[in-house]
Amino acid sequence: MTNLKEAQDDLNSRFTYKSDVAGEKWTILTDDGDVSGDCEDYVMSLVWLAEDKSYVKFWWSFLTFKYVIWQGLTPGGQGHALMWVRGQGWTDNITKGPRTWREMKMLGYKLWFPIILPLMIAKFAFRPLFILMHHIVK
Repeated sequence: MTNLKEAQDDLNSRFTYKSDVAGEKWTILTDDGDVSGDCEDYVMSLVWLAEDKSYVKFWWSFLTFKYVIWQGLTPGGQGHALMWVRGQGWTDNITKGPRTWREMKMLGYKLWFPIILPLMIAKFAFRPLFILMHHIVK
């Protein structure tokens, strides 16, 4: 089993931030080479790697609250996804490593709400609809 540090070191060495252009995509970056995505893609991909690239372990880890993705604000005030990891603390594509909530708060992060499993499933299920709506509104 890959541990969180190994998974995060691997992802950090290959990840480039790229904002979603056509609505929120919520993509698990499964490629072994260089990858790019936004904050949700980063935390989801981190779980994918830490859970041995297994969809069963991936979903089970969210069901058992081993990982919880939170919607919040970056220190700069932008909407942002960050993740709480049981026994490790908080992490995201900006800090790139586990931190305590006190450290995150001192950096200027703010939390809005957790994205629990039913909401995650809805985001995946309705992803094509969100992308279509973005193109229509545009």
